[in-house]
Amino acid sequence: MDLLELLRQEITALHFSSPLVIARYIYIRIAELFEYDPYYNVADERDSKIIREKTIDIRNVESFHLICYSWAKMYHELLTEFGISSRIVHDFCHDYVEISIHDRKITADMTKDYQDISYIKFGMKKHHNFYIGSPQNEQKEINYADKILKYLSSISMEEVIELLKNELLEENDNVFDYCRNAMKAIEQIMSVQRKNVGYISGKKFIKYLLINLIKKFCSYQIYEFFNREEQTYIEAFIVEINGIQYYYTYQKMADGCYELHEVTKNIIDFLFHSNSFEYKKNYTQIHSSDFLDVFYDEKNSRSSFK
Repeated sequence: MDLLELLRQEITALHFSSPLVIARYIYIRIAELFEYDPYYNVADERDSKIIREKTIDIRNVESFHLICYSWAKMYHELLTEFGISSRIVHDFCHDYVEISIHDRKITADMTKDYQDISYIKFGMKKHHNFYIGSPQNEQKEINYADKILKYLSSISMEEVIELLKNELLEENDNVFDYCRNAMKAIEQIMSVQRKNVGYISGKKFIKYLLINLIKKFCSYQIYEFFNREEQTYIEAFIVEINGIQYYYTYQKMADGCYELHEVTKNIIDFLFHSNSFEYKKNYTQIHSSDFLDVFYDEKNSRSSFK
C-alpha cells in the first residue's frame, strides 16, 4: 500500500490545510491502520534487533506491524512530506515525536502504554498522548482539530460503555445476572470491532471493559500464553461470580482476526499444560469487597437513570 499517496488523497479530498489538523489526522489514521507488533515482547535478541531497526516504506507498506521506533520514523517522515516540522525524541528504550507548529511544541506518542494505538481504533474520546505543553493542560486546540476532523462527532465509546452499564444495572436484579450479561456484552463489542484490531489493542480494550463494567462486582484473573512456533498469543480470562468461575479466551481465528469467546475449563487447562504454549504473564484482579453490597450501592446510586 502507498500510504503517502493514500493520505495525500484523503487530506486533499477533505480540504484540510491547518498543520495541526493534518498532523492530528495522520496520527489518527496510523492508529487505525497499524497494530503494535506483539512478537517484539517475546523476540530473542536477534529478532528484537531486527524489529527495532525496521523502517516502514511509506510508498510501499508491506507489514502493518510496528513498535515505537518504526512508528516514530514513519510519522516523522510523513509529517516532513506534508511540510510539518518535527523531530524524533529518543527516550530510555522508547522513541516518540515532537512536532513544532507556530512555535508550539506538540508531543505525539502513539505507542506509549499501547494507549492511543489501541483506543483510537475503538472510537475512544481521549487523546492520551497527543498534547500541547503537557497532558494536564486543557487541550482546546486539539479538541478543535478533532471537531474539524469530525473525529467522534457523535457518541464516544466511553459514553457507550457508560450507557451500557446503566442499562445493565437497570435490567439485572443481582450480581450474577449483571456480570454474566456484562461479559456477553463485552463479547459482542469485541465481535463488532474485530477487524483491524489485532492482539495488543484487543487485549488492552478488553481490560478497559472489564475495569469499567465488572471490576466493582466480581473478581477476574488474566493469563497470557504464547506459541513461539506459530508466533501467536492467547489471552485467557477467568471471571469469578459468586464463587462460580467462567472462562474466556481472546485468540486469533481462522480468518486472522482476534475474537473473545466463552470456553470450557478444559480449554484453559489445556493452555496451562500444553507444551506448545509458553506461560507468559498473570494479571490478577481480586477484590476483598462485599460484591453484593457494592452492586446494590451502585444500582441504587443510579436509580435516576430508570
